[in-house]
Amino acid sequence: MGKYSDDQWKNITNVNCVDTALALGFAIDENNTDKKAFHLKDSDGLYVWKSGSGFYQFTTGDKGRAIDLVMKVLDLNHGKALDWINDNVLNGKFTEHQRRLSNQKYEEPKKADFVLPKKTKPSNAYAYLLQKRGIDKEIVSDLFNNGSIFQEADRRNCCFVGFDKSGEAKYCTIRGTGDAKYRGEAGGSDKKFGFAINGNSSVLKVFESPIDAMSHASLAKMSGLDWKADTRLSLGGCFIPALEQHLADHPDCYNEIWVCLDNDKAGKKTAAKIKEKFGGGYNVKVKFPRGKDYNDDLIEAKSLMNEHGCEFGEVLKHWKTDEPIESRSEPPPERQLELA
Repeated sequence: MGKYSDDQWKNITNVNCVDTALALGFAIDENNTDKKAFHLKDSDGLYVWKSGSGFYQFTTGDKGRAIDLVMKVLDLNHGKALDWINDNVLNGKFTEHQRRLSNQKYEEPKKADFVLPKKTKPSNAYAYLLQKRGIDKEIVSDLFNNGSIFQEADRRNCCFVGFDKSGEAKYCTIRGTGDAKYRGEAGGSDKKFGFAINGNSSVLKVFESPIDAMSHASLAKMSGLDWKADTRLSLGGCFIPALEQHLADHPDCYNEIWVCLDNDKAGKKTAAKIKEKFGGGYNVKVKFPRGKDYNDDLIEAKSLMNEHGCEFGEVLKHWKTDEPIESRSEPPPERQLELA
């Protein structure tokens, strides 16, 4: 006989997923909640259905019931996840405040009005993008000048703006410029309108973050290509609706999509979904970076160029063939003994 009776097992495996998420310590983000699902704060795109039947995570494509959520978040096997739900959800060992939230009847929250943060002189943001991230100065200046990037006045963070097809700002993702790796979004942001570097060719290149899009543009310029030719779109992670919105707003503009997401499990899974979903109407090419992302590639390239005193073309050859780069830098002269 198992540890739980049939009725107990049924109750545990069918427990409400909203209750479970709250018991796990998540909080509901009402500003980014839709009609069918609650978004969980600081969860990397995790949503739980209002019916309590399960969850879905946009950034990874993971989905399932409450027990799957417990196994994922706490890295437990099936048996231990059953015990955790029995102890922490069914027997109410999470706070009374959370219980009240999970049991109350939720009304559709009013979405906050979207307002861009106040701007200030971009000294910190410029230094962050040029020095820490290695982005080309011309690209950074161009994006600051057209309003796609600015510096937040209150915390000196770097803000990346997404616009709708009429040019109205709809989305703003925020990154810290200091040592703390702050990430956030302006209240009321609509994630479907991703940050974009607009071009005029028939090629659309999609990335996870604005930094990756700018890094790829920098690498293109270093290769002698016109970095302004192709449009580069940030999906704000692996959020495919941002790609769907961009294509809907720009019909008949593209015949080719390059998927340039991160070289990891989530990026590969999303790339496969994009290829399956859009491969019938577009020529979809998957172009993973050499490292984890294109900013890693940019920083590595600049480091190798500085170390060996070489051009980017030699770095590309090294990456393709694994042949060592012939250093051009002269060794420092030997110090002469000074007698006087």
